[in-house]
Amino acid sequence: MTGRDAEHRGRPRRHGTANAAAEWAADEAALRGTEVVLAHVKEPSPDALLPSVSREPVEERAQDLLDRTTARLRDRRPD
Repeated sequence: MTGRDAEHRGRPRRHGTANAAAEWAADEAALRGTEVVLAHVKEPSPDALLPSVSREPVEERAQDLLDRTTARLRDRRPD
């Protein structure tokens, strides 16, 4: 088992599912003539409740993921 497989053992792999969902939503939006709104949702870790833990890196990674997904969807369906 690779490190990546071990990392996801017992948990669903979300990236592939999220990408497929975003692509499906873009296709549906194009068919219906509407827009897609992307959101990043993550369960907070227990550390997130501590005042000394910065949320900036997590928020920056989430925004980066949304920006990359938006760009990929625009390239895939420029209309």
